[in-house]
Order: sequence, then structure tokens, then C-alpha cells
Amino acid sequence: MSYFLPEGIKIKVDIFNGLKLKETHNYKARPFVELLDKICDDKDYSDKCEFSGDTDIIEEVRMMEKKGDKDVIIKKKIKKNIRIDIALRYTRDPVTFYDSYCNYTNTLEGGVHQDAFENCFCRYMVNKTRATQTDIQKEKYKILWEDVKNGLCAVINLTTGAQVGFVGNAKNKVGNTELTPYLTKLINEGLERFFEKYPKVLNEYILIIKLNAKARVEAQKVKTATQKERMSSLKEHELKNLIRCNNTGKKFKEIFLTEGDSAGGSASNG
Repeated sequence: MSYFLPEGIKIKVDIFNGLKLKETHNYKARPFVELLDKICDDKDYSDKCEFSGDTDIIEEVRMMEKKGDKDVIIKKKIKKNIRIDIALRYTRDPVTFYDSYCNYTNTLEGGVHQDAFENCFCRYMVNKTRATQTDIQKEKYKILWEDVKNGLCAVINLTTGAQVGFVGNAKNKVGNTELTPYLTKLINEGLERFFEKYPKVLNEYILIIKLNAKARVEAQKVKTATQKERMSSLKEHELKNLIRCNNTGKKFKEIFLTEGDSAGGSASNG
């Protein structure tokens, strides 16, 4: 929680054994970006990108109001604030890792705030990377979202008084899709601001994404070649203890017959 506290706020935790105080822990507000360093060990592969943004929205809520002797439900429009904090970097690990939060809750299953980030970042980086490619490079190494996500590590925090629509009793997912357009706007603006200020980081990410695309294409070539070799070769059906015919003249030919499934089979040599 200390990574999401407003500056100046402190937390004191007292741990008791019955009525006896065992220990005390004090926590002060820490910069949100330090959470990325906490969960990401590979700090040397790329620089960090960090930004935040907030906006007000008008939300219609249902409220109970007293009218005479009766309680009636009315609809009222109230101003609510939305704030998004994001920090990210690339690592050598080929997986994608998101650690997302909403109002001090670790949203392990993500939700609209995590989806909005992924959509905005992937679309932004695909466009920026393609803009640096020649026509031949675009044809040979087409940039895909998976190239952008490969090795991406990001922490995302949504803080808001608006209804977030937590899904499930454990609040593992944010489900209010009405927040998506506001989050999308904040994230797109944050990306533009950061990379305009730090173009070197943008170029670094573009290079990583190009390397990911090249590795993906080359890996697919190897996979395709291997599949073709397997389809055109009888080597996988040969038996280790097979004794081949030692007559290779024109009168006699060697025929290798096999049957069975992948678990085993029988063979004859005639």
C-alpha cells in the first residue's frame, strides 16, 4: 500500500500477541515507479517508462432520499476523479508480466485498466515501429502485438472514487467498461508526453520490438522447415536394431515396411 499513498501519509502497523505488543512497523509513501523495481529483476536490459494522468468524470449514482415520511431512490450526477499510474520496461524474459491494482486491491485477473493499457501501448508501439521500417522490412518483418508484448513488464494502478465494478468476491478484476474511454485517453496522452520528452527510450523500445519480430519470423522458418523434413523423411520410423540387407545389387532391392502408432510398431525387412 505504501506505493499508492499520497505523499506525506504514513502507515503504522502494530503486531500484538494477545495484549502484548510484539513489534511495530512504520511505512511512508514511496514513489509508484519503485514498485516496478521490486517486481522486475532485469533492470539492465532497458530504461523505464513511467507516466500518470487524471481526469474528472460525471457519474450517475442512485441515492436514497427522504421525502416526507418515505425513503425514495433518486438518480444524481456526481463528479468523480480517475487517476492512472503506469510504469514499464522490457526484460530478457520472453513472457509478458502485468501487476495491476485498483484502490489498493491487487487485481490479479486484470480488468479494464489493464486492457486499456495493453491496447494503447501495443497500438502506439506498432505504429511507431512500422514508421521506422522500409517497405521491404514491413513485408519481411511485419510488426505484431505479440512482438510488442514479448518481454514487457508493467505495473498499473487505478485510483478512483467512481464505480469500478469489481468482479467476484475477491475483487480480482475491474469490470466497469464505462471507464475505458477515459482510461484510453489518459494513457494515450501519457505515452505521448513521455516519449516526446525521452525519444531515446522510444528508440530503444523500437529496437527491442524489431528484434522480437525478427526472432519470431526466424523461429517460424525453422519450425516450418522441421515440419517439412519430418513429413518427407522415413527416419523417424526406423528401428534402432534394424539390420539392413547387405545386398545392394540390381537383382535384389531392400524394402522397409512399418506399421503401428507413435507409441510403437513392428517392422519387417525383406
